[in-house]
Amino acid sequence: MPVEIELKKVCFMSDKFPLLREISFIVRKGEVLVISGRSGHGKSTILELCAGLKNPTSGNVLWDGHDLAEFSRKQLLKERQSIGYMFQVHALISNYSVFENIALPLRARSEFSEKQINRRIRNMMDELNLFNIDSLFPEALSIGQLKTVALARALIGDPDVLLLDEPLSGVDPSTAQGMMNVLYEKNRSRPMCVIMVSHNTNVWDGFSPVKRVLESGRFTDQTLDMPVIKRQYGENIEVFR
Repeated sequence: MPVEIELKKVCFMSDKFPLLREISFIVRKGEVLVISGRSGHGKSTILELCAGLKNPTSGNVLWDGHDLAEFSRKQLLKERQSIGYMFQVHALISNYSVFENIALPLRARSEFSEKQINRRIRNMMDELNLFNIDSLFPEALSIGQLKTVALARALIGDPDVLLLDEPLSGVDPSTAQGMMNVLYEKNRSRPMCVIMVSHNTNVWDGFSPVKRVLESGRFTDQTLDMPVIKRQYGENIEVFR
């Protein structure tokens, strides 16, 4: 089960366009990497590479020092069970209820009984203030609820690696603060390897995150402070601590 993710000089071509150029970093258990930058510059692709959902054009993606290129499909699927992934567009299954969407990572693992699954989901929904919506389908949910359910699904299996793609985008400040409070508490009680794509660069400050800015497929040396963020994304951008 991976507790460390490393990218070594990773390049990725998209329709013959070099989307990522020699990206390198390592994130270990208990560490947090926050990646910022403009839309379309490859931030989500980095997360997909980290999860083994895409293969680099060149370079290496390693879990605990082992190159994913050497994994069999069966091994990759098994190891991926310890990764929690929150997609930018929630990726909830439309004909599954909220309860069943959150249960998916647990049902993929044989060690959980139905009683254990039910208890875990109830506890997680309570922590995230998801009340009285377990039987609803995604189309009936607000943006904030969709995002929060997606976060619950990412956290439900107690992941060693947590990948978060714009978890606070489109979410009201109160809901966003509640989501971050749960993330902070989870990482304090059971440290994870966290990689988060976010315009809100001041999240995770209590965990001394590494902050990187992706520009034209490369990490730059600059840090996005609030004046820069507001110039790029508008004056209504909020920062959650």
